[in-house]
Amino acid sequence: MDAIKARYRSTRERLARDEQAAQEQVLSAIKARAEFALLERDAQDEILGIATEAYRDIDADAVEPRLVSLSRLPVQLREAGDRAQRRFDQILNERDKARRVRPVRSGLRNRTFTSEAELETAIGELREKCRDAFAAGDTVRFEE
Repeated sequence: MDAIKARYRSTRERLARDEQAAQEQVLSAIKARAEFALLERDAQDEILGIATEAYRDIDADAVEPRLVSLSRLPVQLREAGDRAQRRFDQILNERDKARRVRPVRSGLRNRTFTSEAELETAIGELREKCRDAFAAGDTVRFEE
């Protein structure tokens, strides 16, 4: 029985580390945007609040929430980070209507390429998606 408890505890500890790493990655991506430091404190707090809403303090000795629920937390944190980034864009776009931030889906996540020609085609498609935004004087933010 002690071996089972130890294994359960170590699994919860690993999940807590994974969650913490995902949280740090999400917050770093937001804070790395140059405009973040220029936002009012309320806007910063709102964006960070959205990004951290999925965070759960995982107690290694607890039995709830179940492991399957905890294993989903890093994905939920990344999704919350995506929502926070979109809200960040919205705040910037409301503040400066002349220079907007446009999210562009790269379509490259988990995509495989078998040749340099395929890669060049994908890059060309991505370039086309961005060209209109740049012509309008907008900034592009890539989404997956």
